[in-house]
Amino acid sequence: MFELIKKYDLKRRYKGFTLVELLVVSGMIIILTTFVLASYRMGEREFSLNRAVHQVSQDIRVAQEKTMSGMECQECGGGVPPGYGIYFRDTSPNNTSYILYADENGDEIYTAGEEIETIELEKGVVIIDIKMDSIDSNQISINFRPPDPVIKIKRIQSDNGTETKITFALETDYSKTRTITINKAGLIDID
Repeated sequence: MFELIKKYDLKRRYKGFTLVELLVVSGMIIILTTFVLASYRMGEREFSLNRAVHQVSQDIRVAQEKTMSGMECQECGGGVPPGYGIYFRDTSPNNTSYILYADENGDEIYTAGEEIETIELEKGVVIIDIKMDSIDSNQISINFRPPDPVIKIKRIQSDNGTETKITFALETDYSKTRTITINKAGLIDID
């Protein structure tokens, strides 16, 4: 009987995990957690790039709707301007905003002082390229004129274009991009 109790005590002592086993499992959990968090952060950044691009396309539609509805411009003194538009400026590395404007003088391009609102992109998103009809441009104005609305896409001091492409990227990774294409018929396409 004494031997039976001794065997039972020996078996009982060896149940459980060794220190080495606990360290290996803890190390594996830490490595997996690191990979999951890194993937989550990158996915979060790409999601903010998508949100920024959709916000820009929505703001272009806002300018178009203001034009079609003949909305009064409180920032312009309460009158109805000849049109509304969106203005994108140079593509310096820190270009993180664009302007919603009322075309008060009717010249179909953005002129300083016509701003309704300067809109900031999502944090970590920048504009890296602006093209009109496949030609690089550092400024582009997309203007809507009532009643249809007629759409004018112009580089400052140039003729009208048929389409513009604006490329956005993550500030930390220029290989992650999204492009908005706007044509003179008002079609907005996001790639």
